[in-house]
Amino acid sequence: MMNSRTAAGLNADVANRLIQMEKATVAAFKAKDEPEFVRHFSAQYIGVAGDGIKTAADEVRGMLALDLSEIKVEDAKATFPTPDMAIVTYTMVVDGHRQRVAIHLVIHTSTVYAKRDGAWKAVLHTESVAQ
Repeated sequence: MMNSRTAAGLNADVANRLIQMEKATVAAFKAKDEPEFVRHFSAQYIGVAGDGIKTAADEVRGMLALDLSEIKVEDAKATFPTPDMAIVTYTMVVDGHRQRVAIHLVIHTSTVYAKRDGAWKAVLHTESVAQ
């Protein structure tokens, strides 16, 4: 039988794995490594940001349009509304260029993961540029 300490320990392990997956996805975005970038996306993935509602293919097009010198993931946390759902939140600091125009953005981010057939997959990713 699982007690609250065991459940908390399992959640901490899963939280750490999901945060590492998210960091790997961000690193792949910076490196423009499409297979690694979309590796943890579900077939029903949706992205939501200031430039619209996007499919995985739209996210890849956006990745290819940017030339980023740095992306930092800060203050990452994972919460579990249900045993098969996790929400990873963090702040991303982005430096680089879009169409030769320098950009520096601070973005508040969330990714919702669903556990399906034993694997965690991103189903929703949101970004909100800090004011």
